[in-house]
Amino acid sequence: MSEIFRAGVKDDSSFEDDFIDYMKSLHFKYLGQEITIEEFREYVKNPQNIHSID
Repeated sequence: MSEIFRAGVKDDSSFEDDFIDYMKSLHFKYLGQEITIEEFREYVKNPQNIHSID
């Protein structure tokens, strides 16, 4: 999954790494059933705290 995002996001700042980490975090939360598909979609549409992943 991260390779898909890396190929589609070109940025020389730290945003690219932060974004990929954010998407990985969401993906694992969804797979671990911590969030629903609706929550996953909402977080993708409206990112929250993208620079500080928990």
